[in-house]
Amino acid sequence: MAVVIPESVRIPLRNGEWIEVRKRLSYGEANKARAAAFSKGLDVNGRPQVDMEQIPKIQIMAYLLNWSQTFNGDAIPIHTPDLLSSALDNQDEDTINEITDAITAHIEAMAKEKNAKAGEKKLSRRSPSAA
Repeated sequence: MAVVIPESVRIPLRNGEWIEVRKRLSYGEANKARAAAFSKGLDVNGRPQVDMEQIPKIQIMAYLLNWSQTFNGDAIPIHTPDLLSSALDNQDEDTINEITDAITAHIEAMAKEKNAKAGEKKLSRRSPSAA
């Protein structure tokens, strides 16, 4: 078992911008993101409806902590959830795709790191006679 210690990672973007993201989501953060996907309520059969329109933004908002966005050459600090959400809504699709790709690559890298550590632990637990 492990407590998720809040850590962040800075990911470079084009044009000298960067985003700062959570290294890992805690159980509560992941749950909040999953719940946000079902914000449309229930269908006629009482099943939760997934808001597919919001899925990319939900993933971005779950991880995104800070963004060094520039506008007309001026740096604009964006670091509160309301400002981040509003800023995302006003971007072109290329920018959102770049951020989504960066966060997806980060998630995949963290999964590989986790799997590698699990493999190391498994190997270290084996006795010499089991090898």
